[in-house]
Parts: sequence; C-alpha cells; structure tokens
Amino acid sequence: MVPVLVPLSPKLDIQIHDSLAISEFLAESHPELPLWPEDRVLRALARSAAAEMHSGFSGLRSTCHTNFVAMYTGKVPLTEKAKQEAERLLTIWHQARTKTSERLKEIGEEDEGYLFGKFGIADSFFWPILWVSTV
Repeated sequence: MVPVLVPLSPKLDIQIHDSLAISEFLAESHPELPLWPEDRVLRALARSAAAEMHSGFSGLRSTCHTNFVAMYTGKVPLTEKAKQEAERLLTIWHQARTKTSERLKEIGEEDEGYLFGKFGIADSFFWPILWVSTV
C-alpha cells in the first residue's frame, strides 16, 4: 500500500501504511521538529483539520486526482459535491489562519503564515489540493 514508512532501525521491524499514522509516528519520533504546533489549542485545531482532510472530501478526491506526471489543460468539471467540499476547504483554511493569528498574538509567538503558524503536518495534508489548484 502507498504511502508506507519503513523505519530504518533494526529494532523496529514495522511498516506504517497510513498517512496520518506515519505523521504521528514521525512527530513522536522527532519532538524537536515543529510537526504539530507546540500550543495545545493550535495543535488540536491542526489535528482536526488534518483528520478531516485525511478522511473526507471524497468528491474532490474522485474529481481532482493528484497526478504529478500529467499535464492538465482547461477546466476540470466539478460535481456539486466537489464544489461544496472546495468551499469547505476554503472555510477550514480561513478559520485556521484567523484562529492561528489570534492565538499566536495572545501567546506572543511568531506567525510564519502557514495554516497553524509554522509549516507542519496539517499543511502537508492540504498541499495536494494547492498543487492541483495551481496547475
């Protein structure tokens, strides 16, 4: 199955086959990296957004395939469901940026402009949509 993570440690004879599970494994393995926001409020919001992307948006997934080799031309026809899901994505992003900006000001931390301040797992879950939208 794809994706798959095979840790390069003889102590860990495992394969992790789910993108969210891989993300959690990496975040736990490297707590020094800002894969999830440090702030628990933003971390909860980021996990919620990533989980929704991970398990939802079937209309967009079936209409806007992520094919990194293909060259798209013209408009891709969207179903009504896909259009509603695209609106939901925009809402998630708007709410993420609004709440993040407010929260980082409250706690006096820098906002680097990503969904939850610094680039992290939540951003990586949404990048295929951003990639398709720029083609």
